Amino acid sequence: MNPQTGNKSPQVTLQHVEREDITEIVQMAEKIWREHFPGIISDEQIDYMLVKLYSPGVISQELESGQAEYYFILDEERHVGFCSFGPSAKEAEMKLHKLYVLPQYQRNGFGNSALNCLEQLCRKQGFDILTLAVNKNNSSAIHAYHSRGFFIEEAVAVDIGEGFIMDDYIMKKRLC
Repeated sequence: MNPQTGNKSPQVTLQHVEREDITEIVQMAEKIWREHFPGIISDEQIDYMLVKLYSPGVISQELESGQAEYYFILDEERHVGFCSFGPSAKEAEMKLHKLYVLPQYQRNGFGNSALNCLEQLCRKQGFDILTLAVNKNNSSAIHAYHSRGFFIEEAVAVDIGEGFIMDDYIMKKRLC
């Protein structure tokens, strides 16, 4: 049940992103980041991270190397967001790199439904833990992950260059 609307969470599917879809991922990231992250991180850091994480070359390299898989969050025929994940350095642990829903579809259960799909996929593939990093000031995301059974394992500050720091919580969820 979606607490905002009183409706049942939508049923979504994850649709694999291909090379020809990279431009759409870049455009979605730009829209989401520019709307969601002001007030959490500076505009300068948003600009830097969009180039560092969402340039077509970076996404292409991640797809080709197998470092991460990208999926659209699909509601019927609409792309309402995207996610990216891949095995972490720890055995039996999957890392959720990205989970974003376009602003006009947020707070309607799409992120929750996408997490359901991802957790099922992780279990099927033999992963016991799902891990992610979330900015310490992203209170809405932290709350959403807590409500899904994630716990904060540690706080980290990672220098990402150009004087910017990713000041995150590492959150985990046991899947079994």
